[in-house]
Amino acid sequence: MKFTLLKKVVATVLLSVSSLANIANAGLIIDTEGQLIGATDILIDNELYNVSFIDGKCAEIFTDCDDVDDFLWSNIDQAYDAANALLDQVFIDTVLGSFDISPELIFGCDSEVVCEVYTVFTDLSEIKVIPRRNDTSVRYMRQHTIFLLYAVNTREHEDLVFAKWSKRLKYLNQPHLLFLQ
Repeated sequence: MKFTLLKKVVATVLLSVSSLANIANAGLIIDTEGQLIGATDILIDNELYNVSFIDGKCAEIFTDCDDVDDFLWSNIDQAYDAANALLDQVFIDTVLGSFDISPELIFGCDSEVVCEVYTVFTDLSEIKVIPRRNDTSVRYMRQHTIFLLYAVNTREHEDLVFAKWSKRLKYLNQPHLLFLQ
């Protein structure tokens, strides 16, 4: 009886540990004021990516914001997966900060109500990810013309910021938590 119980406990522990190993562990990048300025090792479709939250004009951030090669994501499905990864792996409440229920802790957002993070893809549409104060994250899409997206300046809005994505280089050993001064 004791041996069977021990086998069940060991099996449960092993299953729990193996399940935890499959959970993505994005490294949050926090500045000295406690704002989330980016993240590393975000798992999207079995690949790792990094993201930085940047205020400014699309043309300043994405090499003129007018060519397919200016953006990492090449279709709406990829951009949507990236936006969902922000919700699931980055905009979460941790001991480092309540990044889901306190959107003002995300760099570029001063609003205590909402932060809209734009993940842009090649046809110059956008995915908007909104962490709301009520501890739920709403996902929706809105299409923009090239002219409108090109003209967006997130510095002029307290609740908008761009997400600039990059593919994680496999040979770099990146830390999972950075505090910047």
